[in-house]
Amino acid sequence: MRKVKLISVLAGIFILSSCSVFRRTAADERKNINVRTEQFLEDVNGRNVTNKGFRFDRIRVVMNEGGETRRFTVNIRSDSEGKMLVSVRIIASIEVARIYIDKNKIIILDRLNRIYSEGETREVIGKYGLSWDIMPFLFGDLPSGAGSGERVRCIGGKASLILNLGKDSYVAGFDCLLGKLTDLRGTIENNSISMNFEDFIASGNAMYPENIRFREDNAVMTLDMSLSGYSEYTGIVEPLEKPSRYDTGRLR
Repeated sequence: MRKVKLISVLAGIFILSSCSVFRRTAADERKNINVRTEQFLEDVNGRNVTNKGFRFDRIRVVMNEGGETRRFTVNIRSDSEGKMLVSVRIIASIEVARIYIDKNKIIILDRLNRIYSEGETREVIGKYGLSWDIMPFLFGDLPSGAGSGERVRCIGGKASLILNLGKDSYVAGFDCLLGKLTDLRGTIENNSISMNFEDFIASGNAMYPENIRFREDNAVMTLDMSLSGYSEYTGIVEPLEKPSRYDTGRLR
């Protein structure tokens, strides 16, 4: 059994018909107002794309780790239970890997090296400053269960809150008009992370950032992602099966 480190493939997890870019006007600004925190966070949660099954047909990713830059494209499907299936492609639309992820396990089909690898979700993604509970952050969403003891104060249309999620806390910035996260920073298992969300696109009740930057300081890793082709997904995502003639690996 091989030990496999496929961070460049795992990064593909972090990923417009009838959609429109939300534009702000001066009259839209909400300045110097206080909002009840529970209602504010409920409104933000209501705009999540991850509240239902969803798909993105194209996510362009630029990854820099330790000075090495990789570029690839992924598409992603996620069902109503949060199980995800990701296809990772490089130049000329060649699929190099397929990834399945749920709360408990990750499965990767490395098509280039013909390796089928499995690992525990917490163990694999925890090394990069991630946890299953914060996966919605990767799409600019607010995870269910996130709360704050602070009162929301919008100044110049912006607000900052300390969010509590399980045992972890994050400093989060919000756009009060859009009701969306604009930036986030915190620490998970001694890994410092930060995220920025820009250029929001509305599709029905959902809204997502077209451009996302993720940074994990311990690994000196950054991901720049551009999302497009969003739609609701009503199918069911099933775990990947091991193809014949594939070696078996263990994600670490």
